[in-house]
Amino acid sequence: MSAATGDVRKVMGGPLPSLPIWEKRGRNIPRRAELSLNRLPGILLRHDYIEDGEERHVLLFANPNSKERRNNITIKVSFDDGQTWPEEYWTLLDEGRGAGYSCMTSIDEHTIGIFYEGAKPTSSSQAIPLKELLKK
Repeated sequence: MSAATGDVRKVMGGPLPSLPIWEKRGRNIPRRAELSLNRLPGILLRHDYIEDGEERHVLLFANPNSKERRNNITIKVSFDDGQTWPEEYWTLLDEGRGAGYSCMTSIDEHTIGIFYEGAKPTSSSQAIPLKELLKK
């Protein structure tokens, strides 16, 4: 897989116990309460990049960061294949109430693209530098 290509998995919410465990290259990504998947849609993206000459990857997850409403569209980062989603790596994109559906892609090695139905009457799209999400 090239650095500019991501592995995208769409996650449709349901009560947390009914969600699947994803399998990727022999690794399991467990259900995580901090992903706020209570009946709200989300998108999971594996993004590969090179840092200091080493191949690296992160998992990015975007959805409404709420268990009750479709608000607070947030991107969360995991450095350990979904085992943890440290809150300091959560990026709030839109705090208003909207439809909440989103789609995410790797534009290139250094940029993540996201399209989402936020609080505005129309959908929004953003190109976000990876270093912004990784707080570098």
